[in-house]
Amino acid sequence: MIPINDIVRVWGDLTLSDLGHVHDLHLQRSLVPFKVGSWSMFPTIHKGDLIEIEPAASLQVGDVVVFRSRDALVCHRVTGVLSSHEILTRGDGSTEPDEPVRREDLMGKVAAIIRGGQKRDPHLIPAPTLVSMLRLHGDLFFGRLQAWIVAEGLVLWQRLKRRSIIQRLAAYMLRKSVKFSVGVRASIRMMHAYQCYSLAGYPVKDEILERIPPDFKRSEELIILAHLGPYRLGTFQLASGELKIRRPMTGLGLEDWFLDLGARVRHWHEMQKG
Repeated sequence: MIPINDIVRVWGDLTLSDLGHVHDLHLQRSLVPFKVGSWSMFPTIHKGDLIEIEPAASLQVGDVVVFRSRDALVCHRVTGVLSSHEILTRGDGSTEPDEPVRREDLMGKVAAIIRGGQKRDPHLIPAPTLVSMLRLHGDLFFGRLQAWIVAEGLVLWQRLKRRSIIQRLAAYMLRKSVKFSVGVRASIRMMHAYQCYSLAGYPVKDEILERIPPDFKRSEELIILAHLGPYRLGTFQLASGELKIRRPMTGLGLEDWFLDLGARVRHWHEMQKG
C-alpha cells in the first residue's frame, strides 16, 4: 500500500527539489541543452540563452559548470579547484564567490552557449554591448515591477478570498479550469524530472486512468501535478503522501481533489502491479 499523508505543506514557489534530485547526469554521454533563467553570468551568458552541458570528466579554472545549490540549478564559472571533492565558482556578473561546490552536486560543464542560432565558446568573456546592457537593465526593472504587482495582487486576493461568495466563485472557476497530470521520474533528473501523462480536468474519468501508459506501473515514484495553463498549482507525491499547494490556491478545494485523485491513481497503480 502507498500511504496518503493528510498534511498539506503550503509554499510560495515550486523549486527544483519538488521535482526530484539531480542524479548521474555526469554519466550521460549526450549533450543536454537547457535554457538559462538569470543574468548571473552576464556578459558571457544572457538570460534566455541555451547552454549545452557535457559530462565533466575533467575540470580546470575557467570552465563554466552547472551544479545544484539548495533548491536551484546554478550555472557559474570555476575559479578554483580545492580538491578532488570540491571546487570554487562565481558568476561572471558577480564579485562575490559561491560556497564551495561538492563534486556530487555537479551536473556537468557547459560545452557551448547558443544565442540567435549561433554557438559561442563559454571560455571567452565578451565586452558587454549597449544593446545587451539595455536588455539586462530593462529585464531587471520589469522583473522587479512584476514581482511588486504579484505581491500586491496576492495580498489583495488573500483579503478578497475571506469573503464566502468570492471563495465559492473562485473554487467554481478553478474546478472548471484546473488540469491534472500524472508523472513518472525520467532517466535524467534535472529541470524536467518527470515524464507526464495528462489526466485532463477534474473529476478525472475512469477511462482516462485506464489509459495511463503501462510503463508507469514499474515506478514507485509517481507524482500528480495540477496546473492552470502554464502555471503549476501544486504537486502530490504518492510514495510519501506529501502534498504541496501554492498559498493563493489553498481553501478552494484543490487539496481534496488531490487526495481523491491520489487514492484513485494509487488504486490503479496497485492493480497494475498485481
